[in-house]
Amino acid sequence: MRCWLIHFLSALAFGLVTATLASPGGGLPSQLNLPPRPADAPTGSQLSSLLAPLSLEEREERIWSEVVRGNVPSFLRALVPVEIEANVGDKVSSAVVVVTPDYFALGSDSDFFRLPMTPQLAQWICDYLDCSLPTPKLVNEIWTNAAAQLMPQPIPPSPEMANVEVFYQHHLMVETQRVAKGFAVGLLMAGIKKDVVLTPQLARRPPPPRVAIYGWHYPNGTPIQPVSLVHKAYYADYSHGIRLVANNMLVNGRAARLPNLLRTPQMATLLSDEGHFETQPRYPLEKMPPATSFWDLELLP
Repeated sequence: MRCWLIHFLSALAFGLVTATLASPGGGLPSQLNLPPRPADAPTGSQLSSLLAPLSLEEREERIWSEVVRGNVPSFLRALVPVEIEANVGDKVSSAVVVVTPDYFALGSDSDFFRLPMTPQLAQWICDYLDCSLPTPKLVNEIWTNAAAQLMPQPIPPSPEMANVEVFYQHHLMVETQRVAKGFAVGLLMAGIKKDVVLTPQLARRPPPPRVAIYGWHYPNGTPIQPVSLVHKAYYADYSHGIRLVANNMLVNGRAARLPNLLRTPQMATLLSDEGHFETQPRYPLEKMPPATSFWDLELLP
């Protein structure tokens, strides 16, 4: 058990160190810190078949193992700045956050798969890459700043909407629309998924733990989904997307940390329209990631 914990903390520390190294002066990181994508890594279409027969737990552990081995498209690694202004006290303050241009996906640039996941897996990935999930206000800001705003494409509700086959069907629907609109991968994309979000309501809800979702904006800026905590935390369906926001950000031109800002009563206004967070802005973890999925730090160059 102790050895397992050491490997977890060491790998997490490595991710935090590399994130800091990619952010000169503690400022804005330019990309996700992931290893190169292996030549033999499965593509998105291959993963759709590999993941389909697995249980939820098996599926998420396989997704996690693909993340830490670097099976992430190169276009998704480059972070895009989003500028925000808000009245803080009697002054206008500004913030800059950097976000992934699209929802989290696995595979290659030419054959990838946007994958819905539980908030626990999303939190594993956030912790590994020194990121956070967005707040509803950040989802709105990202949509406003998006260079590629697509029309939502809901699929009629059914028990199958939580299956990998439907995940991939919806991914292909989005890709058909993206290509028809002439939007290149790597543009800041919005309007294609609901976001798994952070909200102060998570800490106030009685057990069992919940997942908070919000967004999926129409072209007029109206979201299909208001903030909802209806579903239990292990739930994910085709409409859910994971957007990463780097924890290193700027506030009035100075380096800041997103989790700290969200817990500051006055300054949280920049990132949250629900007030500040009284607890850490993150999803609780019932278990830690599989230790075998981490890099062996002794083998790193």
